[in-house]
Amino acid sequence: DEAAGHLALSEEQMAHFVDLRPYANEAALVTLENASLRRVHRLFRAMGLRHLLVIEAAPQVVGIITRKDVLYSGQGGPGPGGAGP
Repeated sequence: DEAAGHLALSEEQMAHFVDLRPYANEAALVTLENASLRRVHRLFRAMGLRHLLVIEAAPQVVGIITRKDVLYSGQGGPGPGGAGP
């Protein structure tokens, strides 16, 4: 048994791809990287989100906020990323 991070794949296998479009939400909600925590919290509560993409103005994804991140921020302690307020 090899760990998932150490799989040995051939060049032929690397040329394959998996079409995830049937499973992806193309209308995902996003927020700008300078959005306030209050706005992010409102989005999570109003929409029942589990994840929220963070984009810059380009638009390019620069991060993701999870429900757990928002919960930790409300407690004033460090979130799962390890950085405190």
